[in-house]
Amino acid sequence: TVVEGRAERAAWAGGWSLPKISGLLQAAGITTFAELAAADVDRLRQIVREAGITIANPDTWPEQAGLAAAGSGTEFEVLQEELKGGRRV
Repeated sequence: TVVEGRAERAAWAGGWSLPKISGLLQAAGITTFAELAAADVDRLRQIVREAGITIANPDTWPEQAGLAAAGSGTEFEVLQEELKGGRRV
């Protein structure tokens, strides 16, 4: 599921709790990292905005989820270090 293992941080956004974001994704039918990796960023933005969450920025979620789905732990960790609040800086 979207909330498994170290890669669960793919859905982390700023100060929002991971379970809330994960629950929103699951309710929208995105239940695996592969599905999140294939998701359109505009759709992800819509999902979080409709929930009233304005701080979450899903721009890198598909990329992060793709690395998680592929088991690319090292690449995933490097990307996580490069991001600030889920955003490229």
